[in-house]
Amino acid sequence: MLFSIALSIVGAWLYRYPGWLFTTLLTIPYHYVMLVYSSNNPVIWSEAFNLFGIITQLFISGMIALLKSAKDQLDHLNALLEKKVKMRTQELNRLRHYIIENHEEIQALLNQTLLKDLGESLSNMLKESEALVIRLIAEGRSESVEATRLNNLTKKSIALIQNLEFVDPFITNDQTIFNSSIQKLADNFRDTAGTDFELDFGSEYGSFPKFLQYQLYRITHEAVSNAIRHAKADLVRIRLELKENAYYLTVVNNGRPMPVQPELGLGIELMQHHANQVNGSISFDTTPDGQTRLLCIAPQK
Repeated sequence: MLFSIALSIVGAWLYRYPGWLFTTLLTIPYHYVMLVYSSNNPVIWSEAFNLFGIITQLFISGMIALLKSAKDQLDHLNALLEKKVKMRTQELNRLRHYIIENHEEIQALLNQTLLKDLGESLSNMLKESEALVIRLIAEGRSESVEATRLNNLTKKSIALIQNLEFVDPFITNDQTIFNSSIQKLADNFRDTAGTDFELDFGSEYGSFPKFLQYQLYRITHEAVSNAIRHAKADLVRIRLELKENAYYLTVVNNGRPMPVQPELGLGIELMQHHANQVNGSISFDTTPDGQTRLLCIAPQK
């Protein structure tokens, strides 16, 4: 009997429900033959068809078949899930690479879209304000003076948007362009995020190509943005100096420490991309007082 149960378990595990039924039915004639050769009892056939033994065998092997079926379904679902995750990961990687390679064009397109939407909103506001001014003047209301002022302000805003162009400041090799751009960057983050900045620029950069200036500016912008958004820094120190025919850009923040093995997010990849454009390198470490430091080294030529 024990051998029959073991045989049914193996059949159920290998072939699930068909194996469960086949091995159980196979053990009935097997029991009969074995009992015939091992006993002279004339009612031996009743032992071969022992109802309790058959039900026990069916129940145990049936549970094994059910367990194997559930395992196979789970394995199938896991395989489908792994395939989906792999496909989504590949799609995200392609999107990540596209964003890195074309982020400047994407940003310019977003700027144009924002300007267009803002211009349309102001135009609608202007129509409503003009109608309001006319109504207030007709009714002799004192609020017409303030409404007229707001109406004129709206017109000026529309004119500014229509004439606004995103001009690349890095149009010359003048090192003061880089300095002023970083200063504006610091002022913007100081006004919007309340972050303090300490800027230290060398007195002489030598020949400072505009393309190199732009790449270092983009690295600085990304480093400062990450320090404020992720590390919650309230003090950022930026230093640029020329030594040994290379530019050394250092960005230090007092926010939350960076993990020992930081996750390679889009921000770090963008900084590495800009460094690669000028044959440079970036690295991260921790200062003796526990602050996070980014160091970018770019050759002068």
